[in-house]
Amino acid sequence: MQKKARLPFQGMTIENWKNLGLACLLLFYLIFTIWEVASHMMCGQIGADYCDYWSAGKVANLHGYADVYNLQLIEQVERSILPSTSDPSRTAVVPFPYLPVFVLPFQFLSFITPEIGFWIWSVINFLTLILYLRYFTRNLNLPPPSIRLGLLLLVSLPVYLNFFSGQVGIWMAICMGEFMRACIHKKFFRAGLWLGGLLIKPQMLVLIGLVLLLQRSAKVLAGLATSSLFLVILSTLLSGPAGLVQMFKLWTIYANGQASNWVAGMMNWRMLGFHLSALIYPQTAWGIVEIGMIAMVILTLWVWRRPFAQNLKSFPVSVLGLLTATTMTAWHSHIHTAMILIPPMIYLYQAKSLPQKVLDYWAFLPAFIFLFVVFVPETMIKINVLTDLGNFLYFPIGASEFAVNFYLFWWAVSTSRQTS
Repeated sequence: MQKKARLPFQGMTIENWKNLGLACLLLFYLIFTIWEVASHMMCGQIGADYCDYWSAGKVANLHGYADVYNLQLIEQVERSILPSTSDPSRTAVVPFPYLPVFVLPFQFLSFITPEIGFWIWSVINFLTLILYLRYFTRNLNLPPPSIRLGLLLLVSLPVYLNFFSGQVGIWMAICMGEFMRACIHKKFFRAGLWLGGLLIKPQMLVLIGLVLLLQRSAKVLAGLATSSLFLVILSTLLSGPAGLVQMFKLWTIYANGQASNWVAGMMNWRMLGFHLSALIYPQTAWGIVEIGMIAMVILTLWVWRRPFAQNLKSFPVSVLGLLTATTMTAWHSHIHTAMILIPPMIYLYQAKSLPQKVLDYWAFLPAFIFLFVVFVPETMIKINVLTDLGNFLYFPIGASEFAVNFYLFWWAVSTSRQTS
């Protein structure tokens, strides 16, 4: 008798499906990245954020640190490196809204072309991430991340977008990891020093600062104040007081909304309000968002009101919950910023406290939403198969990351309540 042909994908286990998902996402990212490079989209899409940092470094070298906040000078440099396929009329100038001290590495990189510099920056970031996670886990007497866990992190949307755009999320993750490590070793002043590194995106410190104040964590706050003061003084010496004034003006522009903000693709309550206000009365939409934000902040402050030092066993869970709440309530919160969740997730996963399904949802769901709900329709629009869906096309990408972060937040709240 002739044997029946076995249909593909029959009898596959959950692990087999997850391995297939990993392979699909890795292949998609590879093809998509090669396509962007082959289409000469460097600084237009791929490496867009890195090129903005590169431009700030160039301006600092040519004109001084205070002028990195001069929008006209930044625009001139940014437009000079845009790909020829970009439409200048549809490309907004992207300011450098960071303290002057953070432009230093990009001053060195600006001596080489943006294309070569982007790949150097990417390799440095990749090696740093791998080596740091091994150091982080070993120092805390945990098994080092397996290759499969490393691949799971790499296919997650925050990590891929961080590499794709040339962002600084890896360095923020290191600061958060060292904050955790210092707290676990009961070196609270040192923990605060590392926390000051989040000043690169100060909105990430607002909720953490409120919790630390509520906990009266004097040593951590003293460390945070010390490193923050050091960074501000060094920045003032570099740019002068006028430079910092210009930076604060940029922060005001960012808070009020700016063309390059891309609110439609954020992962926060603001993104929900942006899309909801297009469907119902704006006042009603933003009212719902305000209630949601306030409720989340109150719940966060209530659940984690006790000092971390009192219960270091549940400390990583507290950090994860606090950071997920931060990603959702911060007014400016893009998907790549969720990389700060990696240290507490890795700790909890390697300590067998974080369920596999929680990590799987976080890694796979937004990535496949990006592939099937955003990338495919966007490609069809480019080849005139679909009509332009406008900003709503980007709702699924931000909403999916918001959803998995909310899931992590609720898991952390429930776990913390059970162990308190």
